[in-house]
This record gives sequence, C-alpha cells and structure tokens, in this order.
Amino acid sequence: MAAKLWEEGKMVYASSASMTKRLKLAMSKV
Repeated sequence: MAAKLWEEGKMVYASSASMTKRLKLAMSKV
C-alpha cells in the first residue's frame, strides 16, 4: 500500500518537475 503510494508520488513529482522545467525554458526564451 505505502509502496504503491510512493511510486505514484514519484511519478507525479517527476511529471510536475518536467513541467516546471519546460515553463522555465519558455519563460527564458520570451
């Protein structure tokens, strides 16, 4: 149970981190 939550949490964190990275890239280009 806890392991499943941890795996899902890592996925969410990874995707949000890449989104933030893309946002920062877009902002720096503007």
